[in-house]
Amino acid sequence: AVMKEELNQFEMAAKELNKDNSNVDKVNELTTLREKLTSRDIELQELRSAFQSEMTNYIGEIASLQSRYDDLDTTLQQNKQGEEEKQQQISKTQFELQVSLQRIGELENSLIEIQSSKQENVDKLHAVSSD
Repeated sequence: AVMKEELNQFEMAAKELNKDNSNVDKVNELTTLREKLTSRDIELQELRSAFQSEMTNYIGEIASLQSRYDDLDTTLQQNKQGEEEKQQQISKTQFELQVSLQRIGELENSLIEIQSSKQENVDKLHAVSSD
């Protein structure tokens, strides 16, 4: 009877140890996922900073192009001479403005993709945490 009791205690201790090992494995997995998420978050912050800087540059460029466009348009209204040349300059400015706006759209799409990727990683972390 004493041997059976010791065997039962040993089996209970083994089960508890397996449970503890499983918990350690989960903690290690969570730590690894958290490190990956932190790394990805840092990368996203760097990308966001670069994106914001590029957006600021494009906004400045657009403002400059708009100002040039307005100046040319005013000049065109005041003086009809050389109209064809001025029209070409306006077309060029409008084209440059369109290219800049298209690039901003591409950058916005890129940011949306990055944010979606981050959310997927957060969702994975939550899923593992709740297991």
